[in-house]
Amino acid sequence: MTKLTSLLLILAAAPVAAQSVTPPDSIIASAVAIYYQSQPNPYTLYSGKEFYGYPASIEGHAFFPENEWTTGTILYDDVWHYQVLLQYDAYMDEIRIKNATGTIITLYSGRVDEFTIGSRKFVRIAAGRNDQLKTGFYEQLGSGAAVGLVRHSKTLQEEVTSVKVERKFAYTSGYYIRKNGSYFSFKKQNDLLGLLRNSRANIAQELRQQGLSFRQEPLSYIQEAVNIYNRSTQ
Repeated sequence: MTKLTSLLLILAAAPVAAQSVTPPDSIIASAVAIYYQSQPNPYTLYSGKEFYGYPASIEGHAFFPENEWTTGTILYDDVWHYQVLLQYDAYMDEIRIKNATGTIITLYSGRVDEFTIGSRKFVRIAAGRNDQLKTGFYEQLGSGAAVGLVRHSKTLQEEVTSVKVERKFAYTSGYYIRKNGSYFSFKKQNDLLGLLRNSRANIAQELRQQGLSFRQEPLSYIQEAVNIYNRSTQ
């Protein structure tokens, strides 16, 4: 629960003139204003380093999911920022934003805890020594006892010809499950079901009924698999 939510609940429960009533909108608005005034300066979000782009000679682009600016949210230094124009650079594993003048800024990745692109949620994970993943941003699929995580990455491939060096961005992905505080990687459907073995038969049956295929729709498959698993553990 955030401090702001706690403050609003206290106001809603507080007696006014010895009666238990909902506080007027003006009181709630004042409380919200005081809360945000007490937060760090929102302009610190735009204090990163300027980004000048990639050479036009490189084929493709470095961004995920598309080479477009999207309005999203960012949890930066424990403060949520809304309606932010952003891009996720999957090659450098960095968030880019635009300021009011159109300058492109690269955020300090270690200060970004979460961000969203549309309905997609991404979290930053600081990997431990024995974890089967590395520190960086991962798309989160589901929530509960088991969580699906997807690492969206771009690599820069080079091919030397007789006249020049051709370079292009290529997409790769990695799949993981977080369970019991540990991270496990997998590449195939059977590996995923093995990690969720307590509900393996039920998961496989429901996903067949839904017509989902790991090969054709891996993200949807992982999302539904962890959802089924989490329902079974409640």
